[in-house]
Amino acid sequence: EGLTEADVIIAAGLPLTWTSGQKADFAAYLSKNKEVKYTFRNVDYHIRICDIKIYPQGYSAVVPIKSTLKGLSMVADIGNGTMNTLYLVNGKPQSGKMFTEKFGTYQYTLAIREGFMRKTRRELNDYIIDEVLQTGTADIPDSDLEIITAIAEEYVAEIFRRLREHGYDESTMKLYVCGGGGCLIKNFYHGNLDRVKFIDNICAAAKGYEYLADVYLRAEAKNEGRV
Repeated sequence: EGLTEADVIIAAGLPLTWTSGQKADFAAYLSKNKEVKYTFRNVDYHIRICDIKIYPQGYSAVVPIKSTLKGLSMVADIGNGTMNTLYLVNGKPQSGKMFTEKFGTYQYTLAIREGFMRKTRRELNDYIIDEVLQTGTADIPDSDLEIITAIAEEYVAEIFRRLREHGYDESTMKLYVCGGGGCLIKNFYHGNLDRVKFIDNICAAAKGYEYLADVYLRAEAKNEGRV
């Protein structure tokens, strides 16, 4: 925005089921330094942190489009360390149907490393794992790619098994997938993807936090008669 000095409201997120229990502590951590001065690329900045808003991961990625969500749907936010799932009816989250599991892409990476080492007695570079995750292939021997692909397919099958445990039905629901794990589903799921929507914007969660904070601030200003 061209600003070097400003009052800042931090809008951030926590995994769905961790939000209520950790919200206060996380907000306190983020606001520990109320005033921050720093230099970036030879420009001095001065910001004052005046408020912290904490929102649930997963839901934030779809909240800007929630008015378009009709019928039954599920959000699956597959990040690095966790998978957050949320059951929606006409775009409204359903109480008691939010789940957080430690089943993110990091666990996939570990499974690939261990499985590849077990079968070949060789270590696999993380760059290759990331490339296969993102594109479905890499410049490696077919035999190596087959090993990685087989493990990735097992991992994706486990994702859908867990989604079904949480109420997902691919015949009657739409699935909205965000986070890095979306690449895995695109490249290694062999089921029907007609009712699966991918939110590919890597800033979707951040934009959702910003949207929710803006709605709150506008409502607050309206109540105080400032707008």
